[in-house]
Amino acid sequence: QSGLCPSNLNFEQGDLSGWECRTGTAGVYPLPIIGYVPGRHTIVTNGVDVYGGFPAVCPSGNNFSLKLGNNQTGGQAESVSYTYTIPGTLTNFSMLVYYAVVLEDPNHAFNEQPRFRARIVDAVTGSAVPCVDFDFISGSSTGGFHPSPINPQVLYKEWTPVSINLNAYIGRTIKLEFITEDCTRGGHFGYAYVDVGTSCSGAITGNYI
Repeated sequence: QSGLCPSNLNFEQGDLSGWECRTGTAGVYPLPIIGYVPGRHTIVTNGVDVYGGFPAVCPSGNNFSLKLGNNQTGGQAESVSYTYTIPGTLTNFSMLVYYAVVLEDPNHAFNEQPRFRARIVDAVTGSAVPCVDFDFISGSSTGGFHPSPINPQVLYKEWTPVSINLNAYIGRTIKLEFITEDCTRGGHFGYAYVDVGTSCSGAITGNYI
């Protein structure tokens, strides 16, 4: 069942064709403004993250990854989403997603902190697929994060793969969505890097979380 990924799900066209870009204000969802914004939806081809020192491009072998958000402040929020109908003729279907996160930790109230969300939504019901709704909020209790060597107030998580079993959604339309938010007070940033595996199939590969 190789080659089932829809066009440009993995950003390998070098652009955001097929993806819906949105921007808005931290703490407000859904983000109201549709459209690509340079510097907030950025296709990257090389380099390393300034805070974490990890590669900006996912080490999965792809040539392009997406940087969502930036290290500017102002209460910004960004999202990208891809809507796809899983072919009803399949018997198995999974998706391999990669992410890396950089969040400043201003020690605000929990709901005011910078954050990153990754989720899959049933496009018909609007409900998030159970166990595939990741919400990383900056703070000492956030698992897998490390303080930046150049600014300990900035926490980072290196590239991490997650395999998502979507057998229960075969024949249905899903929306893969990534969201980044600054702190709601406007003075601290949050951004992330994302990528998607180059083949969608029935095989679960990588780390299953």
